[in-house]
Amino acid sequence: MSTQLTKRDPWRWPMILLWGFFFVIGLWPEFSYSLLRSAGYVFSQNAIVNSYHFITWCLTGFVVHFVYHRCLEARVPSIEALGKALQLGVMAFVAFIDIPLQQISAIRDITSLSLVLGMTLTKMLCWLYLYLLFVRYHWRRNPKTISLSLNWLALGAQPARKTDTSDGEHSAAGSDTPTAHANSLNESADRQA
Repeated sequence: MSTQLTKRDPWRWPMILLWGFFFVIGLWPEFSYSLLRSAGYVFSQNAIVNSYHFITWCLTGFVVHFVYHRCLEARVPSIEALGKALQLGVMAFVAFIDIPLQQISAIRDITSLSLVLGMTLTKMLCWLYLYLLFVRYHWRRNPKTISLSLNWLALGAQPARKTDTSDGEHSAAGSDTPTAHANSLNESADRQA
């Protein structure tokens, strides 16, 4: 009787907690920037970086870099890995951009309020999706978790569609071409005549 030994990964929980820290900082970048600057006793005139947008851009760049290398690790071609990294990078930018929640109550125009609330909802959905994606990756330790995410945005060749022909004369591979489609239309017109 063979027992399957589960491989323990001592870095699983620390990495999930580190990503959680990054994502909490990215959720409120302005607040996080002010908190970190005051915790370090750095005054505005002495700061090297004097904008909270630095957090948004750094976290977005790190996500792009991480996704690109996980896709290469999953043996995805370089151009597709770059496309996947940029797609998730745009999503990370939306997830880490600052939305001034304190000023929402001051908005009186219903259209502007709807846009701000819609952007807030979009930000939260992107944030949640990316965080769960990275937790799944570290839980499974499988780079295909990231490379197979958002397949509807893939840059690679789409798999051939199988078409159902009533007479079975045409193969599924050849029926996707425009010439094969035109020939099948001509044959069906000849049969009707």
